[in-house]
Amino acid sequence: MISLSGWRKKVKIWANSVKKLTEVAKQQPQSAYVAFTKSLQCEWTYVQRVISNSGEFFSPLKSVINEYFIPALFGSDVDTIESELFCRPVRVGGLGIHDPVKTLQIHFTNSSNATCILSKAISSTEGSEFNLTSHEQMVHSVIKRKAEVDKDWIEDSQRLLSLLPIQQ
Repeated sequence: MISLSGWRKKVKIWANSVKKLTEVAKQQPQSAYVAFTKSLQCEWTYVQRVISNSGEFFSPLKSVINEYFIPALFGSDVDTIESELFCRPVRVGGLGIHDPVKTLQIHFTNSSNATCILSKAISSTEGSEFNLTSHEQMVHSVIKRKAEVDKDWIEDSQRLLSLLPIQQ
């Protein structure tokens, strides 16, 4: 189990990495975006899948993403509404930049649910058998739940878009 100071240290390392990518984004926004979405953010997403209740530690990382990285990608200031719209999955019109505070519980819950049957079989002291069919059904129910979450993302995106001036 990681300590409180360990969490702060890890988030600080990720925030510093985002700041370095911010400098890259000023000259090569596509390269910085790919490095961010395909590598760096995957590190904290993994942690979010396996450790619960770590949300408050991710606030500094969220701030660096919104205040530095996203504006550097566009080469201009980005307001809060635009930033929120960009921090959505690509499949619902975002940029695939995860808000590390908002997506924390989604990642943990999906991972826990998808692996619960497998986890029980592994941790059972009685040597219970693993039921592949039940496991596959559970994984498919998690995937189905993602579609429901996407509907929520889309509805919230429409709400945010309605708040923007017509010119935007």
